[in-house]
Amino acid sequence: MIKKISFTAISFLSFFFLLILIFDIIIYLLKPNIINNFSHFYKANEDVQQTRNFPRDYFINDDKKGFDIRSSAKPINLRVPSEIGYEYPIFSNNEGCFNLELSENKSKQEIIYMAGDSFTWAYVPYEKKFSTIYNDLNSKYIVLNCGVPHTGQLHQFSKFNDIFNQHDNISVVIVNLVANDVDNDFFYPHTTVIDGDLIEDSFWCIENNDIKKIKKSRESINREKSLPQFLISLLRYSASSNVAYFSARNIAKYLMYNTNASKYLTCPNLSPNIYGYKNWSYNIQDEFAAPNIKAIKKWINHSKSNNYRLIFSIIPHKDKNIEHFRDLEIILKGLNAEFYNFNNYIIDEGLPKDKLYWVHDGHFNIAGNIAYANYLFANID
Repeated sequence: MIKKISFTAISFLSFFFLLILIFDIIIYLLKPNIINNFSHFYKANEDVQQTRNFPRDYFINDDKKGFDIRSSAKPINLRVPSEIGYEYPIFSNNEGCFNLELSENKSKQEIIYMAGDSFTWAYVPYEKKFSTIYNDLNSKYIVLNCGVPHTGQLHQFSKFNDIFNQHDNISVVIVNLVANDVDNDFFYPHTTVIDGDLIEDSFWCIENNDIKKIKKSRESINREKSLPQFLISLLRYSASSNVAYFSARNIAKYLMYNTNASKYLTCPNLSPNIYGYKNWSYNIQDEFAAPNIKAIKKWINHSKSNNYRLIFSIIPHKDKNIEHFRDLEIILKGLNAEFYNFNNYIIDEGLPKDKLYWVHDGHFNIAGNIAYANYLFANID
């Protein structure tokens, strides 16, 4: 009887794994985009790092900012987000910006400097970026896009200062604000580069109902930074492994950020990254928000001292109505800062918001970049 049950179990498992193998082969050969829509591992270029989807050596260490885009990075193909469906080249100019070099005849033209995070860097081909489109729409300025993924205003202002001191014709600065800038600034500097890979070294946990910053050592990061090689291989070639891996990860993320689970955390139960802390409010008295507000004030003071036009542009979250944007507008008004909110433009123009972002990613898609460029052109003369 035991042998019969064992044989039945083995037969069932064999049949189950055979179905998985057939499924993997069919998807791999015929319908890879089904998995590519949500996985950056599947059929991925081995030169693309596991951690933040960028090519190795695209970033370098920076003593002050933690990391930055390497200057004059040679073009390399990227397919991020996966659902874009094709590869496109990314690169950088000699100032470490995902932007073409300023030609000699344009180097004396008035410059609009674009600051921001991955929205500004833009997960689309160069010619589809909102800064490139906006550059083509206006004839008065040349646009210099120096957005750096995974940054807040502290990092962005530091990079801007370095570049501003090399030009005497930056007359307008647009700072594109997003919801997680506050997180980036609270942990700044929070990321480093190890063996060419962009690696987060800062985390948080709840201790005695307060947020506690955790900084990991280089040795600790080296031990933990990579997924096991066998799992990487599975994710690169097996569709079913991607379904299982990302389903488990999304369930864990949901439980972490949409339940009361975080309040039961104690160090060393760390957050998966710097994002997700919710127990804060957008005012200068709040420890979590204060670094971001101070960075904005510092930028405003710098613009007044150096006589350039400073504009803050608010980019709404894909799915949520972030309450602190309302408080941010109140702060900006109190500082007599010039600012615009893209969400107002979306409403006024009757644009379908859900069509402006990638389906499986929180960033603007190509249509969103076009709309945002038109919004900038409508507000900035």
